[in-house]
Amino acid sequence: MKNGKVYHNGFAQTDQIRREHKTKHHRDTQTYEYSTKSSKVMREFGTQVERKGIWIDKREDVEIQAKMYFSSEMWEARREAASLFIQRLVRGWFARKRTAALKKEREDKRKAELAMEEEFRKKEEIRHKKEIERRMHPRTKEDFATLYEELEVIWNLPISIA
Repeated sequence: MKNGKVYHNGFAQTDQIRREHKTKHHRDTQTYEYSTKSSKVMREFGTQVERKGIWIDKREDVEIQAKMYFSSEMWEARREAASLFIQRLVRGWFARKRTAALKKEREDKRKAELAMEEEFRKKEEIRHKKEIERRMHPRTKEDFATLYEELEVIWNLPISIA
């Protein structure tokens, strides 16, 4: 628009701005900067045994009971119990899933059977209506033949079709 030039490919016909990319494969890029925290406490602690000439204040002391020892056998038993619990839940889930699939399959089968029965009943009904219509208003030679045959059966008289 500014200089009246017609561009056929704007990217190829214009000067591109060169951007400098940071080096990705460099130690400074790949190194995590750690922050250190001091583990030195503000007050020095230690143990001192009471002896002649040293009195130790025991009013704020707290007596701690040792926890029960957790042996490797106990850890193994706990792990075994946890794995059995997980197995029980997973097997129950699989069983519920399979039961639901079987129920769905049974329901689909029942619906298909009902649909087939309904279709058969409708076809029979249509066939029955057609038979009644053929007998009430015969049109073809076969319709009249059927009627004559039925009359022969009912009256036991031989009727010939001319």
